[in-house]
Amino acid sequence: MKVAGFILLMCSCALAQIHQHAPPSDQSFVDLAKLPPPQVIEGIGHSHLEITTKSPQAQQWFDQGLALLHCFWDYESLRAFAEAARLDPDCAMCHWGLSQAIDFRGGAPDQAKAELSKAKELSAKASDREQRLIRAFAESEEKKGDEARQAFDKEMAILVDRFPDDLEIRLIMAWHANGGYQKGDPSPGAIYSQAMLRNILHDHPENAAANHYWIHALEASSHPEWALESAEKLGALAPASGHMVHMPGHIFYRIGDYERARLIFLASKRVDEDYMARQHVSFHDDWNYAHNISYLIADCAEAGRYTEARENARSLTGLANNPDQSGNPWFYVFQIGSTEARLAIRFADWDRVIANPMQFGVSDDKLSVWARGYRDGLIAYASGMKAADAGHFAEAETQSTLLQALLWRLSQEELDDQNKPRRDQVLKILGTAALELRGNIASGQGDFAAARKLLERASQHEIEIGYSEPPQYSRPSLEVLGASCIRAGKFSEAREAYQKALLERPRSGFALYGIALAWDKQGDKKQAVKAYRDFLDVWSHADPDLPQIKLARNYLSINPATE
Repeated sequence: MKVAGFILLMCSCALAQIHQHAPPSDQSFVDLAKLPPPQVIEGIGHSHLEITTKSPQAQQWFDQGLALLHCFWDYESLRAFAEAARLDPDCAMCHWGLSQAIDFRGGAPDQAKAELSKAKELSAKASDREQRLIRAFAESEEKKGDEARQAFDKEMAILVDRFPDDLEIRLIMAWHANGGYQKGDPSPGAIYSQAMLRNILHDHPENAAANHYWIHALEASSHPEWALESAEKLGALAPASGHMVHMPGHIFYRIGDYERARLIFLASKRVDEDYMARQHVSFHDDWNYAHNISYLIADCAEAGRYTEARENARSLTGLANNPDQSGNPWFYVFQIGSTEARLAIRFADWDRVIANPMQFGVSDDKLSVWARGYRDGLIAYASGMKAADAGHFAEAETQSTLLQALLWRLSQEELDDQNKPRRDQVLKILGTAALELRGNIASGQGDFAAARKLLERASQHEIEIGYSEPPQYSRPSLEVLGASCIRAGKFSEAREAYQKALLERPRSGFALYGIALAWDKQGDKKQAVKAYRDFLDVWSHADPDLPQIKLARNYLSINPATE
């Protein structure tokens, strides 16, 4: 379903984000008759769209399903819409809701199409507003590419014009208009969506859905701080939704308030665990649970909480190492299965990357070629970085050659339309890592000119990976460039590289430590003392035994502040 499927891609506000905020797709048929009956859920925000039905209860369940769609809570919205359709099988919008929930859930495409077709068939007896809304989705499904987008936009524009006070129509239009950000730049749809959401929030400042979409609209932008007001209030507007409680953490992470983000992610974890325990729902039907922990781990890493991050990573092992999930690549490979490796890479803990390769719970012959390539490529990268850092350049070159050969083989694979973009994303990630490894080798061998060229290329390639939640490339290449500059005695260039890294990871202790180290190695005690203090202030909750913490404290102990 093209437009509904567009939600899946836009959940992270950029095509390159690869379903970071969507449930893992299993392409499986949903047996609606076997779904547990829904329960009334309070604390999910308020939604109401008048539908044609003789059943007041069907209207109530439809409204709950719609509110849950705004929460990206696919499983519960599916239950609510299924109940509405059971109460009134002739309700066109109830089947529209089912099609949206199934599609968002990543269920069988044919099933979602069938529900949308049924909605269209039944819409003759529905209101003009309902007919146009259903037609917007149905016609976009029947067309391709730009024609699908134009068909949808045309019908939705007419709807917004004819029903300017209908909040739900405006929300649907604003969300679907969002084209996200690519390489840091907004699409025209992103700006249009932001304009609509500003107007909606002006009229309805406490609407949970509008605040949710506003956060998504801005988190990948150059101005995530514009969504701070929404971040402050969203959790209280929909406290029963783990995802809505989680979402403010995106903004706090983006502005570098890692402790505040950590508290948000921990609160979301508690909400999800309480929900799953009360309703006997497994994590398979609550995709936010794993995503939230994955983001918590990345957040802890930026704050220097390596021990806590590793503990949370272990809690994800059972979710990733599960045969039932090996076929859900976007979510489980890029976000869950690779969590421990990404975390260890963030701390340059190469031994841990090598000793803990990604696990998927199935034998290699059942894994897709790109998933195997991702796993093996990270091991080659980590092995090469370990060797280069130790001065074992022959081994580092061997691993670099292995990684480049793997990239070539993977690029030659003939894949279907579903797997090709996944493979291409792996190529982007490992291609960046390959450049970084070669740059690190050149730096270690004293060829700074080559190292700088390679590492600057790696930084540009990293941009191609795209914005993701959390970052798929866990350690910015600019930090490796900064370290290379220090090694070469280019201290001002080192600080420049680390400052650029801070634009993407504000207040990250890693970059702040690099700046302090550059002043230290340059011999400027006054600036080094100030910079080390700034670093320790930001990493006030970091593990005390981290080498960066030890060195900073030792430096300050023997170099009292100078005015």
